[in-house]
Amino acid sequence: MSNPMSTAASPRQMPRGGAHRVNNVPIHLIAAVIAIFPSIMGLVAMNRAGRNKVTR
Repeated sequence: MSNPMSTAASPRQMPRGGAHRVNNVPIHLIAAVIAIFPSIMGLVAMNRAGRNKVTR
């Protein structure tokens, strides 16, 4: 069994790309909320505008 702390066990070169990849699931969830919320608000506004037009 080799010693993981020995100099022979260390990597010879730096890995490509120093930053880790960000998990994209939260980004997609936020984008979905940003896309869906205004459309629901628009539907509610159209419904209220139609209701007000009929009663006048």
